[in-house]
Amino acid sequence: MEKYNNCKHFTIKRIHVHSQFNFVVPEPFKIFLENMSEETAKYRSICNKIIIATMDSGKKNVKTWNDNTGIFLDLNKKIVHF
Repeated sequence: MEKYNNCKHFTIKRIHVHSQFNFVVPEPFKIFLENMSEETAKYRSICNKIIIATMDSGKKNVKTWNDNTGIFLDLNKKIVHF
């Protein structure tokens, strides 16, 4: 997110510098920048959701592994006692 903010600020400053020299920033370029920032935010949101889902899945897998390990341990104890 920091790199995105740096890029955004850099672009805004460049536009400001060019506007001081009566350089007209094309409207499609402004629209492009707005769309790019929206798409970047959506992408980051999706990435964060994927990371959270992956972590939750990992937690469930570890819990299942631990539960199964306990069950196999109990079965082995019962087999050894016979």
